[in-house]
Amino acid sequence: HKDAPRYRVVKTKAADPGFAGAVPAAPEGAGVIKGLSDARDGLYVQTLNDGVSGLFRLAPDGEKTEVKLPFEGSIAFVSTDPLADGCWFQLEGWVRPPVICQASPDGTVVVTEIAPKPAIDVSPYASVEVRVKARDGVMVPLSILYAKGMKRDGGAPLLLDAYGAYGLDQDAAFI
Repeated sequence: HKDAPRYRVVKTKAADPGFAGAVPAAPEGAGVIKGLSDARDGLYVQTLNDGVSGLFRLAPDGEKTEVKLPFEGSIAFVSTDPLADGCWFQLEGWVRPPVICQASPDGTVVVTEIAPKPAIDVSPYASVEVRVKARDGVMVPLSILYAKGMKRDGGAPLLLDAYGAYGLDQDAAFI
């Protein structure tokens, strides 16, 4: 994270490693880089932006390919094999149970049937990610979970749980 508080990926020569000769492979962006995983076809980079995970592939030639996630949520892990193309990852949301996905080098994703289905029907519930202005004027991400069809007039009961300091966050989790 040298000179990049949200992190970046740099490329350097093995014969002369170091930041002096390094060039950006994935510059610092809106999302925080949370993890890297190497596969035969490139480097898979996991990001987090306003509480929503993202994933992209950096090919050996530097080409960036976004991986199209099936829904907004949190990536729990990314798994790769340096001898195989693509990656596997687990994705879950506030009202979406975990699914295991396989991503191809072109960014397409197949949702597998590996993860067990929950014992409850989650279809009556929804979540939305918004940004709100804090008392100090800073825009902060806010996740809202609600029953579909609920009147949004301020009269419904509310459970508020919040945290976000020192580089720590609460990722979406299906509980």
